[in-house]
Amino acid sequence: MRRFIAFSCLAVLATQGCSTQKQAGDTTLVQPARLRKIVTEDRERLAGVDSPRHVSHTFSGVDVTGDDPLEAFDHIVGSLSMRLYRFSTGDTPLKWATAMEDAHSADNRRQGILELAQNRFARKDPYTKRYEQIGSRDGEYLVRAAAIRALNYSRSREGTELFLAGLNDPEAPVRVEAAKALANVPIDSAVPKLIERLRTDESKDVRIACADALRNFKTLEVARALTSVMLDRDFAVSWQARQSLILMTGRDYRYDEGAWLDYMSKAATPFI
Repeated sequence: MRRFIAFSCLAVLATQGCSTQKQAGDTTLVQPARLRKIVTEDRERLAGVDSPRHVSHTFSGVDVTGDDPLEAFDHIVGSLSMRLYRFSTGDTPLKWATAMEDAHSADNRRQGILELAQNRFARKDPYTKRYEQIGSRDGEYLVRAAAIRALNYSRSREGTELFLAGLNDPEAPVRVEAAKALANVPIDSAVPKLIERLRTDESKDVRIACADALRNFKTLEVARALTSVMLDRDFAVSWQARQSLILMTGRDYRYDEGAWLDYMSKAATPFI
């Protein structure tokens, strides 16, 4: 009888051990609800502020996407009041379009671009074409950066060549904006340069933006590049690389470089 009890206890312990091991293995899988949420958010982000969802929630020129009815009402009333105030003080799109072309003031050009791009009509051609021209030619790096940001906000493919060139700009703010643009307007030919900048750029902000942009390219080369910065000297770079890998794979091995590499080498279909 004692032997039977002892055997039964061992069997229970063994079963519990197997169960625990199985549960431990499952912890690498991102919970379905969380995964759906981050995938949906990423799709909406790629679509931008002029996506059908945002357009359908725009009233009197005010985007109230995500607002409940009371918040939407307050948002619309407040925005219309501010618009009337700006109009009365001469703060209009025409003012910013003029400032964007001010050959004597880089600050005016920069602010003019950023303010003008807040208007939906100015996130389309011919405005996007003009942003691309300014970003390609202006001698002031902050103006170039502003032009790339406006194209990014517009989700315009007008500036794809500008985004690629921006990754090689000598000024870090331009490289940051270029990488951020490629995070929202993916271009396959940008992958080698994004990987290079992720690994070697002197700017932490550039490397973070590159880790974010690479989430759009589900290849083993990209996954290994992201894995290689899991123990980066700047934790923010590692954190962003981990978020990109989670979105790409639906799994989370945290900052364990070996575990990520092992998964990549063994999984038949590592990406979702």
